[in-house]
Amino acid sequence: MKQKLEEEYAFYRFATDDLNEAYRLLEAVKHYKRGIVISALVKSAVISYSRPFKQCHGEYSKHILKGNIIPNQYKNLHEKIIKYRDKVFAHSDINAPVQ
Repeated sequence: MKQKLEEEYAFYRFATDDLNEAYRLLEAVKHYKRGIVISALVKSAVISYSRPFKQCHGEYSKHILKGNIIPNQYKNLHEKIIKYRDKVFAHSDINAPVQ
């Protein structure tokens, strides 16, 4: 039981780190003017933000942050970010959204 609880703690700790990293990357955008740097920072932020909302396979169970923790006013943005991660940044889907 202790290892399972430790694994769950580690998942939430990593999830917190990922969300903080996404925030820091977006804050860094303010300091750059070159499009390629901004693009790389935004791409990294989207991937970091999305990571906790994708299934994590642990030794004892699978872990994921549920989308229902997102406040209603941000649900559309959250879904758009996850979709971009899945269809544009993590994969090269032909039918990827461009807007």
